[in-house]
Amino acid sequence: MSVGMGVALPGRMYYEQPIPDDYARVEVMWIHPDQADDEIDIPTPDRSMYLRSVVGKEVLWARCDIYFDESTLSSQPSPSPMGHDYDDGGGNDPASTPRSTPPCTSNP
Repeated sequence: MSVGMGVALPGRMYYEQPIPDDYARVEVMWIHPDQADDEIDIPTPDRSMYLRSVVGKEVLWARCDIYFDESTLSSQPSPSPMGHDYDDGGGNDPASTPRSTPPCTSNP
């Protein structure tokens, strides 16, 4: 199941602060309604900490929880599924797709 979709953003700074190595900047485009009350790991500068309040905002997302499918690996930015155990029902399970970051070793 996908927690949400977003656009991975380039850069290693987040509001003039260095981004931890195991996180990336992501603009959250959509969240699954069942996940609206889930907390993000690192609150935003305006102290948003629930998924329901970060749609349309830049957040820091654990790199090991960001999955790209073949269609998102182009030069055009497009939403990418975010979350654990993603399966879009079409056989595109990122757990079986090579990633550039190691898998998460623990869940928050």
